[in-house]
Amino acid sequence: MSKLLLPWRQEILELLSRAGAVPVPALRRSRERAWLFACDLSRVSLAARSAFPPLAESAGWESGESHGWLHLRASKLLTPDRWLPLLGEGEEAASLRRLLSLHPSLRPDPIRVWDLLKALETDVGAAERACRLLHRDLAAALRMDACR
Repeated sequence: MSKLLLPWRQEILELLSRAGAVPVPALRRSRERAWLFACDLSRVSLAARSAFPPLAESAGWESGESHGWLHLRASKLLTPDRWLPLLGEGEEAASLRRLLSLHPSLRPDPIRVWDLLKALETDVGAAERACRLLHRDLAAALRMDACR
C-alpha cells in the first residue's frame, strides 16, 4: 500500500471554499476515532462557519463541533466498495479483500473504517495494521455467527 490523498479530502476542501472559508483552513485527520477529518474553527469566518454545515450535509457529510474543531464524517464512506479500491497490494489488504468477496454482506465497525481511511493517508505500515485489525474483527464476527 502506498500513501495517498483520499478523494474525499478534496471534496471537503472544495465545500469549505464554497462556504466562503478563504483561505481554506487546514483539514486534518480527526483525533476523535468516530470522525474522519477535522478543521480548526478559529481559522474560519463566522459566515463560513454557519454556511459550511448545510453545504456539507447536502453532500452527505455529517459535522460536529468539539473543542473548537469541526469534525467530519460521511456514512457513504463506510461501504467497502468506496475504500477497497484504494487498498494496495499488501498481504493484509489482500486478506481483507478476499474475506469481503466471500462474505459481501459483512459490514465492518465504522470506527475501524475511519481508522483505515486515516491510515491510508499516513503510511504503508499503518494501512497494513488497520487492514489486519479490520480483517480480524470481521473474521471474529463470522465465527460468532457460525456458533449461533
